[in-house]
Amino acid sequence: MALVTELDLPVIDLASAEYEADPYGTFAAARDRSWIARVGNGYGVLTHADAKAIFRHPDFRVSFNYVDRRYSEYLYQRSQSGLMNMAGEDHARLRSIASRALRSRFLDTLRAPMGEIIDGLLDQALEHEVLDLVAEVINPYPALVMAPILGVPFSDIPEIDRWASDSVAIFDITRIAKQAPRIEAAARGLDEFVRELVDDRRRNLGADVVSELIRAQEDAEKMSEGQLVMLAASLIPAALDTTRGQLGFTLESFARSPEQWAKLVANPDLAEKAVEEGLRYAPTVSGIPHAAVRYTSHNGVEFPAGTAVAIYPRSANRDPAVFADPDLFDIERDQSTQYTFGFGAHACLGAPVARIEMVEALRAMARRVASIELVGEVAHQPMSSNGNRLSLPVRITKAQAPVGGGNGPCTR
Repeated sequence: MALVTELDLPVIDLASAEYEADPYGTFAAARDRSWIARVGNGYGVLTHADAKAIFRHPDFRVSFNYVDRRYSEYLYQRSQSGLMNMAGEDHARLRSIASRALRSRFLDTLRAPMGEIIDGLLDQALEHEVLDLVAEVINPYPALVMAPILGVPFSDIPEIDRWASDSVAIFDITRIAKQAPRIEAAARGLDEFVRELVDDRRRNLGADVVSELIRAQEDAEKMSEGQLVMLAASLIPAALDTTRGQLGFTLESFARSPEQWAKLVANPDLAEKAVEEGLRYAPTVSGIPHAAVRYTSHNGVEFPAGTAVAIYPRSANRDPAVFADPDLFDIERDQSTQYTFGFGAHACLGAPVARIEMVEALRAMARRVASIELVGEVAHQPMSSNGNRLSLPVRITKAQAPVGGGNGPCTR
């Protein structure tokens, strides 16, 4: 056994020009040397097998302890009381309540509205041969979907969207100190909105996700009002910013791999596999932070209590020990587990909603867009954060008639 602090490990600088230009190559070079690397003030897990082991390890826990109370007491307290910092029976109980609210029968009712929204956006976007896919489709789609999911007027969505987008900057550990005031303002706005929404739904239950959470709470063991607000507020960024980011990465992957788009056009029922391959190949999630809760060891390495250890999907998801041709985008790939939405007890709570949003978007687009070709520079946020695409200039060819044999909104 060797103490992690004494090892000669590869070093990955998430703020470096090298990482910004090629995060996958940077991870691959480090992964060739070791299953673990030094990243910032902690360590990064690079291989698929070790990522799974850390997710399951009883001595490592998802942790957001990097939020320093010196630059925001509010964000510190919010992160400490959040679901991702919980463990044991309380965590399992709250996850169970959320799972009941997000059961498949409820989620399936969201598909038709999603299909109608993406079709409406495509009606306008397809009037142009060359367009910015981010501005025309990717950005507005999750925000428009959020209105029926929350059961709120469309006029409320722009402000909710801004709060959600600003609040997820808390995950950019290289820039959080400078962005803390903006993140705190967004978190406060989102929390207050959700509190008011919960109060309203208690008086007027509807067919929306907050009403479902309230019903699940009433059928389960006691859950505090603060915990209910926390659960609802946790779902919104996943359905908005995470969906938007991942859909941008996936559609860029298609634009750079036209033969894969042709496969989806020929068979829109490949949309679910395409979503999973997009999550594997080009994840919007940078790192999933963990910490050692006690002095422990893994794979011949000892970790003192409190050691920060993050899992990086952009490395684990392209581990050649698990994925053949890992740098190839292939929507017909036989899927192995990818870790973009986490794994196990702390898997992303909003992942089911995000997956359905993306599947319905790809199905609708596959029926109406014959081809997508990248025609310009792709602008994006820093890769040390999530790298979300800010512009995706493409040339599109419209399908002459609906094609494929799936059961999307155009055919059912």
